[in-house]
Amino acid sequence: MTGKQLASRSTTHAWTVLMLVTLGWTFDYMDLAVFIFVFPAIMKAFSTSRIVVASILTATMWARLFGGSVGGWLADRYGRRSIVIDAIFWFSIFEGLTALSPNLALLYVIRILYGMGMGAMYAAGVPLAMEQVPASSRGLASGLINFAGPIGFILVSIMYATLSHWGWRLLFLVAPLPGIVIGIASHSWLSESHLYTARIPIGPASNERTRSVRLATRSNMWPLVHASLAMIAFVSLFYSINTWYPTFLETSKHFNASRVADMDIVLNVGAIVGTLVFGRLSDRIGRRLTLTLALVVSVLVSPWAFSPSTPIDLLRIGAFLEGFAAVGGAWSVNSAYMSEHFATTVRATSLGIAYHIGIALGGGLTPILIAALSIHSGYGSAIEIGVLLSAVILTLLVWIYPETKSTSLFDRDHVRLSEPSDLVVEP
Repeated sequence: MTGKQLASRSTTHAWTVLMLVTLGWTFDYMDLAVFIFVFPAIMKAFSTSRIVVASILTATMWARLFGGSVGGWLADRYGRRSIVIDAIFWFSIFEGLTALSPNLALLYVIRILYGMGMGAMYAAGVPLAMEQVPASSRGLASGLINFAGPIGFILVSIMYATLSHWGWRLLFLVAPLPGIVIGIASHSWLSESHLYTARIPIGPASNERTRSVRLATRSNMWPLVHASLAMIAFVSLFYSINTWYPTFLETSKHFNASRVADMDIVLNVGAIVGTLVFGRLSDRIGRRLTLTLALVVSVLVSPWAFSPSTPIDLLRIGAFLEGFAAVGGAWSVNSAYMSEHFATTVRATSLGIAYHIGIALGGGLTPILIAALSIHSGYGSAIEIGVLLSAVILTLLVWIYPETKSTSLFDRDHVRLSEPSDLVVEP
């Protein structure tokens, strides 16, 4: 087999891995979307308030911090592949069990257990994908991973429009089924990261003490702190928009389930376009400029995208543009940007910690803050405030840190390895 054939085979394999990781991530977003869409139904079923329901989401986010930290450590020690597969099965099972919750207390417990599995999925999955795609396409690959969000929300929008009359529990029974199928398929199609296997022996025999020391070194601490702060802002932006948007449409605009689903699809179609456009753009002009452009557009669009008085046609345009710039555009660079902060020996552990600090604080607190603000200012204004604050903070953070686009995931380890497209895939 010639060198070109080996390179082609390796590149094809890398994109297959990327597809599987993206699909696994899609089913997490489906769960989040189901939970958000049925906020009002859960409040009614358990006779509780919006603050209490939002606190269940907060508990799930904090559980993800624990799962991401432990899952990342395991992925750095034993490899990314097995953790990804186990995590997909774990969170799919507990998503299904959500439908069987007889009371609020058990719902809390099940959602916490779900969050642990989802945390491990991200910590192992993103390094597995980013370590195998060619460096020149890392921004595009990052955008494709973040396809998961809008695709997940679109699928749930369709489910909500067609199945919600059967009750919220059915949605939680249907949503995890594709995840289980992907988990089974991953056993055959998903292989270990070549960069990981070339850099680190898999198993307990690897130098655990060296890895732990490297995680705590000064050279890694600033990237870890910066990535954690940036993730808080990233997640706050996402949750400011997505958490209460269906409820805003239902209560402030008085839309029925079908129209709510229609608007959410528009928002997420915009996000799909945004992930492609801004992901590729970040490979050309860099992560910082791409993020800044996306955030500026998001802030400018939000006053009419989330106003109760906006006519329906303008509301639809605003939803598309907000999805294009914030949900898709800003988030398109996230996976690449975060991976470029760390060395292979600590990448999964560091990503698991940083991302899930963002989830725990940004995702855990933002829904509650938006809910509290909405009591006095309405959902639309509360969402606008969340978008503005998140965008300003994230913009400041990306400009106090060096550009990462040209960072080689290989050079960070001080080893001489070829790019992923030049590595041989074992049969």
